[in-house]
Amino acid sequence: MARGKPSKYPEIYQKLLACLSDPALEKIRRLPGERVFAEKFQCSHLTVRKSLRILEQENRIHTIPGIGRFIGAAPERKSILPAGEGVVGFIFPDDEIYYYKLFAALEKTLSALNLHPVVHLTGMNAAKEDSILDFLEKLPAAALIAVPNLQCSSHYRKLTIPTVFFDIHPENSTTPYVVSDDYGGAEYATKFLLEKGHQKIAFIGGTEEPSSIARRDGYINTLLNAGIVPEKKFIKLLEPSRQWGFKAMTELLAEKTPPTAVFCSNDTIAAGVARAVMSAGLRLKNDIELVGFGNTVISEDLNISSVSQHSDKIAWALKEALHRMLTGKTPSPSVMIPTELIKR
Repeated sequence: MARGKPSKYPEIYQKLLACLSDPALEKIRRLPGERVFAEKFQCSHLTVRKSLRILEQENRIHTIPGIGRFIGAAPERKSILPAGEGVVGFIFPDDEIYYYKLFAALEKTLSALNLHPVVHLTGMNAAKEDSILDFLEKLPAAALIAVPNLQCSSHYRKLTIPTVFFDIHPENSTTPYVVSDDYGGAEYATKFLLEKGHQKIAFIGGTEEPSSIARRDGYINTLLNAGIVPEKKFIKLLEPSRQWGFKAMTELLAEKTPPTAVFCSNDTIAAGVARAVMSAGLRLKNDIELVGFGNTVISEDLNISSVSQHSDKIAWALKEALHRMLTGKTPSPSVMIPTELIKR
């Protein structure tokens, strides 16, 4: 049986529309989950989701983020903020310390624009991010600063909220964005390790998203330019977490010829690497040279070198882009903030 084909949408839409008049549903007003409908109608949950979105666009149903979908149009929201003030949404993929550091720097400047921040963590869940975007659009939020999930690119293109991206930006998007020079930062880190005499340098990174890819490519190309072919077993990619850093480093130390240095795509991963090194009875710098990315308090506490992304400069660039949009001016389409290796 074909699942999720375009020809299925009208049929599922009509079935869902009929469900809205079900006395049992009308009484509780809340709709079952997507998978319940998918099993009932023998179709994919994606087909159900797209049909539900049409019903929502028609104001036949509405979504309350984190709670569910309900019959009827969303109730009108009365602003509790004085005239001239509004909400600025922040969308982060996870609770990485770099995002907190950037938010802290930005929050100090937002009050001057009469903006109040509301932070959402998506866990890199595209459906959750779509729901958050719907919520912010209906609020309506005065502005949005986001690290976008590329799976939500089409949704972002339809937004009417003034938006600025940072860290990640979809291709062919006209939304202004601010990024740090991830590739250049990786070059600095890898050259630093080469200059210290290391030949076996590993890279531990997060998911296959633009900033992590740029850091990995900077590492690989710097080694190639130095006449060193990177070993596949020394490149570890999975997620930007402390747990992954520990696991990846434990695997590297089990190699017959382990690396003598490691470059991590963020300081959070580096913290896990440091724990694995110490758990193996080894010493940082003496046995394993470690370099992080982000120059957060983690790298300071571990006393390791780390690439600084200059959060204060990124915050200023984001604030400037927002201010220009909110005052009817055209912001720079893109801003790249230089990075710098802080040696310790």
